[in-house]
Amino acid sequence: MLDDGTGGDGATPSRAPFDGAAADARARSRELRLQLSATRARLSRLRRAGLDQRGRPDTAVDVFKQVQEQLLAAREQIVHLETALTSNRRIGIAIGIVMARNQLTDEAAFELLREQSQLRNQKLRELAEEVIYTGML
Repeated sequence: MLDDGTGGDGATPSRAPFDGAAADARARSRELRLQLSATRARLSRLRRAGLDQRGRPDTAVDVFKQVQEQLLAAREQIVHLETALTSNRRIGIAIGIVMARNQLTDEAAFELLREQSQLRNQKLRELAEEVIYTGML
């Protein structure tokens, strides 16, 4: 008998591995946005003051540059996390399509997608988009 990926009770397949990863990415993105906000506020205070706590302008400039670099790094990381979250969702949709068409478990469907991605030398997210739009692997 084929495993339908429903846990044996005929209910909908478990999405826990995918929802957990997406929830983690959303939480990390929220955390980075808060850090970004705090860094922006700190940067603004430094710009207004133009000095460090001891009144030395050289240190303020160094700190300003350091905070600016951190801000840029945080922005970049947020973009990467948001891209990963979107890709994760699209790959999950493709897994569902492969599961339904081939009567596979979610693990087997993901493995099939991964293998095809490697055989075709194509990124998994690109292959997932192809599966979503054509319904075929």
